[in-house]
Amino acid sequence: MLSERDARDLKRLEIAYYVAATIQVGVVAYTWYAMNMQLQAELAGSGLEGDERRMVETIFTWMTIAVTSLAALLILTLLGASLLVRLRKARTALYVLTGINCVFSPPGIFVGIATLILLQRPGIADAFRPPHERGRPGDVLHVE
Repeated sequence: MLSERDARDLKRLEIAYYVAATIQVGVVAYTWYAMNMQLQAELAGSGLEGDERRMVETIFTWMTIAVTSLAALLILTLLGASLLVRLRKARTALYVLTGINCVFSPPGIFVGIATLILLQRPGIADAFRPPHERGRPGDVLHVE
């Protein structure tokens, strides 16, 4: 059974994942805007015409697609992790998503560290176990 403190901390962690995903959306929007403004500035002052201009536009288009795809993946991992916290399932998958967010996403670093700390608490680790295994000592370090 989760203590009141553990339940409150898990709820805060879930909210933190939503906040981190929202910040990531803002970062993506700003990056997309900045890349498009850079493209317009480069094309306006370059004097490129025809095939050269289309090549530069194509390169910037693919860069925009790559950045947006990576950001969408990071946003989905943040939202997926928040769902796993809410459902209290798949602790190992939550570790994997936390690792991905810590490596690739600045907002994910802070939430990821908090996740790693919370998942080590015995009460929270027990809440992520299947119901028939709860209450048994497991993979959590117990210091006496």
